[in-house]
Amino acid sequence: MLRVPSVQLSLSARCNSSESLYWRILPGRTDQPWIHKNIPYKVCHTFVRNPKVTNSEECCCGGQESDHVPGFTRDPSTTNWVQSQHTRKHKGWCFGKIRFVEEDGTHQPDFVRISDDMMERHASTTRVLDLLEQKWRLPRPNLLISVTGGAADFACPTELEKRFKRGLAKAAKSTSAWIFTGGTNTGVMKLVGEAVRGTSFGSQIITIGVATWGIIRNREQLVGKVRDGKLVKDYETKKDMVNEDRRGAFLDPNHTHFLLVDDGTQYQYGKEILLRAKLEQKISETYGETDSTLPQICILVEGGPNSIKTLLETVRLGNPGLVIAGSGRSADVLAEAYKLSSPEEAIDSEGNKITIRVLNENKKEDLNTVIGKKFPNSSEKMRDDINQWICELLKYEKLVSHDS
Repeated sequence: MLRVPSVQLSLSARCNSSESLYWRILPGRTDQPWIHKNIPYKVCHTFVRNPKVTNSEECCCGGQESDHVPGFTRDPSTTNWVQSQHTRKHKGWCFGKIRFVEEDGTHQPDFVRISDDMMERHASTTRVLDLLEQKWRLPRPNLLISVTGGAADFACPTELEKRFKRGLAKAAKSTSAWIFTGGTNTGVMKLVGEAVRGTSFGSQIITIGVATWGIIRNREQLVGKVRDGKLVKDYETKKDMVNEDRRGAFLDPNHTHFLLVDDGTQYQYGKEILLRAKLEQKISETYGETDSTLPQICILVEGGPNSIKTLLETVRLGNPGLVIAGSGRSADVLAEAYKLSSPEEAIDSEGNKITIRVLNENKKEDLNTVIGKKFPNSSEKMRDDINQWICELLKYEKLVSHDS
């Protein structure tokens, strides 16, 4: 078990609002920072050797032996790693502000490492909202913009990229919106960061990155250091300081806040999807007017299979989606699926007549061909999953629109 040295702490009466959750080390008090007490994360505490890896000692969680917390145990009797059995909640010093060392240092985003199930219960959900409202003191939003898409760098047509950046920044500024992304310095997340940075009002646009902790490169730099009495972590994005295999992605320096979602695994993408969808929905419910929710929209730009799943999770909750056709991969597959589908009358859960779009069996085969071209390395099961997700998305015709 990782032991954190006992430190007597007190909140300085002179701390301004942006420093309210960072505690100065002073004698005579035994308080702890609010985040340390209320926002746990998960760690793998049982090493179960991965039988698929023959040339190294790797746990089924994805981490090496050195990646585990002190005091972890081994279970040689099984090769079946189960999250509920082999992880546990942990309260550590993994929050504060990030100083991107390659930048000028004036912009220091807030961050916290957070357990993937924090939106599952009322009490923990309330603590997450308290973090945003009371500790990070975010201004009330009038719109929530959720951007999903390619996690890797991709070639977006120049004119389309300009239109997207310009339109996103203008919409966010004019509506006092919060923007949610995957938070890394790649793909569409990097595009969003450039959009808000490329405006004279970039620092005023709340841009929250929700990323999987286990895929963040140099994440070791975000644990434990205290600088100038505040939890400011120096973070490098030009080279790997510990791990040289280059798996994962760096955080984007242009976001204002980060929620780094930890389910106890490492190098496994998509672990933030459900928490992000539930958080966005809860924010919409919390900040909406009387008898209505806060307007929100999910925008899909390019993207891999997980982006389609993210859009589906959002639309299932009754929120609209916008697909940027022509941006590549998932966005183009969805645009093509829309063209292949045809309208059909149906009855909703309340007995009302609605129009949905459906694919007949021949068109499903055509869609599988498109999926195979856009995702040539995908397995047959993954292609079937994508087809299934798209067929469900087409049923929400009024909630999904396309722009090109």
